Amino acid sequence: MKSSKENTKLKIESVGPKLSYHNQLKQKDDNQSQIFSKDSLKERNKGQLQASVLNQKDQLSLKNYSDYKEITKKTMNKYQIDNQIGDEGASGLGSGLANCINLSNLTLDLCYNQIGDEGASGLGSGLANCINLSNLTLELSYNQIGDEGASGLGSGLANCINLSNLTLNLNYNQIGAMGVSVLGSGLANCINLSNLTLDLSYNQIGDEGASCLGSGLGNCINLSNLTLDLFGNQIGDEGESGLGSALANCINLSNLTLNLQQKQFICFGL
Repeated sequence: MKSSKENTKLKIESVGPKLSYHNQLKQKDDNQSQIFSKDSLKERNKGQLQASVLNQKDQLSLKNYSDYKEITKKTMNKYQIDNQIGDEGASGLGSGLANCINLSNLTLDLCYNQIGDEGASGLGSGLANCINLSNLTLELSYNQIGDEGASGLGSGLANCINLSNLTLNLNYNQIGAMGVSVLGSGLANCINLSNLTLDLSYNQIGDEGASCLGSGLGNCINLSNLTLDLFGNQIGDEGESGLGSALANCINLSNLTLNLQQKQFICFGL
């Protein structure tokens, strides 16, 4: 019989916009499709769907609510779902999580919000109490997290020494070398990590940050699968070399996906 600890799971997602749109669906009868009109998509209230460009062919015909959820995943680039969760809300959520000491599996999706350093640090403080976590997915892309917030998350994750699977998405934030350095140091404590997906694309970590991140990951000697996305971070030869040298310590790696593509600017002289 599995213990209550093993059965403890928590999945938190931003559900506000889904509920609000569910109320906007036009129902004619049980056999007819539900349709979002062009005008209703443009009307954006708190927590509703934001659509920047719509035309006639973009209208969505939905047979049921599950169809809406599936289409939303496929069209996230065009239809941005967001709430307005800020530092206060994220910190409050962290305080609640701090009491969930028996959590073993947690999925927390807070993308497309207004969370800054204070909120991210509050989440980190809460996660620091979840010492029994073995599987964690934390989605925080498209927020306003900087060095202080990334450091707070790293400090919290340093206590989660039982983590074996971690997905951490921090792309499109404002994290620099100092923040990613502390984040890497925190991950260095997670010596039981076997699967790590870390997305830091479109931040500002540079050469120093890439080298420091590598130093932290180099301590995760039990890693077998690593996906590291550092797209668009102004990383040059020095950072790439430092990262590569550090990852050489991950002797148990069997699968590595590393994205170091950078932006390219083409200048045309007159």
